[in-house]
Amino acid sequence: ERRWYRYHPLFAEFLRSRLGQTQPELAPTLHRRAASWYAAHGLGADAVGHALAAGDHEHAADLIEALAGEMFAQSELMTLRGWLEALPVDAMVRPRLAMIQAWVTTATSPQQPLAPLLDGIEQSLQARPAAEVRGALAEVALLRAVGAMNEGRFEECIALCRQAQAGLAGAERGLFNSAVALRGAAAFNLGVAYEFTGNLEAASQALAEAADLSRQAGNLHIAPMALSRLANLLVAQGRLRAAADTYRQALRLAQEMSERPSPLAAPAYIGYGDLLREWNELEEAERYLAQGIGLGRGWRNAEALAGGYITVARIRQARGDPAGAIQAIEELGALQPEAAAPWTRPLVDACRVRLWAAQRRLEPLARWLQSCGLSPADVPHPLRQAEYVALARALIALGRGGEAVALLERLRAQAEASGRVGSAIELLALQALALGAAGQVATARATLAQALRLAAPEGYVRVFLDEGEEMVKELRELTELGELKGYVEGLLAAASHPTSHPPGSVGSPSCLSSARPVSSLAEPLSDRELEVLRLVAAGRSNHEVAQVLIVSPNTVKTHLKNIYAKLGAHSRTQALARARELGLLS
Repeated sequence: ERRWYRYHPLFAEFLRSRLGQTQPELAPTLHRRAASWYAAHGLGADAVGHALAAGDHEHAADLIEALAGEMFAQSELMTLRGWLEALPVDAMVRPRLAMIQAWVTTATSPQQPLAPLLDGIEQSLQARPAAEVRGALAEVALLRAVGAMNEGRFEECIALCRQAQAGLAGAERGLFNSAVALRGAAAFNLGVAYEFTGNLEAASQALAEAADLSRQAGNLHIAPMALSRLANLLVAQGRLRAAADTYRQALRLAQEMSERPSPLAAPAYIGYGDLLREWNELEEAERYLAQGIGLGRGWRNAEALAGGYITVARIRQARGDPAGAIQAIEELGALQPEAAAPWTRPLVDACRVRLWAAQRRLEPLARWLQSCGLSPADVPHPLRQAEYVALARALIALGRGGEAVALLERLRAQAEASGRVGSAIELLALQALALGAAGQVATARATLAQALRLAAPEGYVRVFLDEGEEMVKELRELTELGELKGYVEGLLAAASHPTSHPPGSVGSPSCLSSARPVSSLAEPLSDRELEVLRLVAAGRSNHEVAQVLIVSPNTVKTHLKNIYAKLGAHSRTQALARARELGLLS
């Protein structure tokens, strides 16, 4: 009937082994035929595998260029990355292929330098007419902007984004992406750079534009990520209810645009989980954090991993599990360099200080204070707020709160000037503790009341309770509360029951109850990869796995490399731990 079928994998491996023993010279020819047949029948991934096995790199490159858009749409970048890494270096003289490589690297290894690749693309375009390469050069400028962002060079990022936007005016597309998708990506990076330079209004406008353009372009990666950043800004401005709506919009969009949400949607899950933590909805928060961390591992998303593990640590501390809180931060450290973006390191240090202070671990606090290079007399740059808040928290914990009062006042003035009401609430709470430690009781209580008035309308909880018994004591001693009476009573009730919901709090929104559940693995393991993983879990060596599956040890190594990449692991131990966490070994 001339219908095609596949052999059982074990029999297919036997036939390949037999071919290698009897007629090895035929293998490249057969792989070329297979590549052509699979390509003609719409089975691109199989075609690429056979073209690479044949050493036909030109055909493999053609196939990869044709399939790359679909691979991005399906979030299968680790597979695409594996194909690109299997090509020889000189294949990257093809500008479109090099552009695909640059975007894959940006998504999966953001700390890897792009300059050599981008320089090569620009050189290859020099001989073409300027009008023809306008969009392509704009795409290069945008990728340089992303590189500048990842290295913390925000002003340079802004300039390059504007250059990209100018180049895209009138262009239909770049080398790989459409012009509308690139405009969305440029607006997104512009918004993030504005956020880091303190221009929240410009950041909000750029991110809203990014979400709209990316939705138009069908870009399932940037659209939810832009909404997530927009929600982050609302949190910074103290607008938790509006932020929750925006996070939920981002999550719905991520699930509507793809059956398997993009790993770049991870920050939306993490951000929403952290907001739920603030509202003291700890169990619900953990659910979103688990999903976000799982997605973040897929492409080694530094922002998601750092934010996720830090929030997990804070939840464990709130639940009375100090050892588990420290363990979460240590697990984050073990994920380096994935979670080593420049702006994540101070956040991790600040979380360690927070945990040491809450646990009264004064020795590590004192060591950090001595080695951090910060002084309460400094005038902090706004981008270093997390470090200086940690400094103030350490001083208070070490009984030197009086030294922190003036520093906290400067930090609060900066926060209020930039509209960061969320930061101002935390700083006021800390300032109340510092003033109380300095013996200025009346001023401390007035400062705490000011924080409560700002926090009550949005249902803040953990910003107060995470400061420990001293804060609870200050809350109990407040008098003449007026309209704040019910709110403060709710906070005190929550302090006695860590997972309870204080009166007047927002509670646990269930607006996503109709949304599809998401897998916490960005790119699922194949059946053969699961076989290999389960044999490794049973204690088999690579050689023994090869014997059981009737494949070569090199094939086993290739499977393990793919398994590690998909699980975000670097060793057998990490891969097995992650697999057990996901229930893959049952």
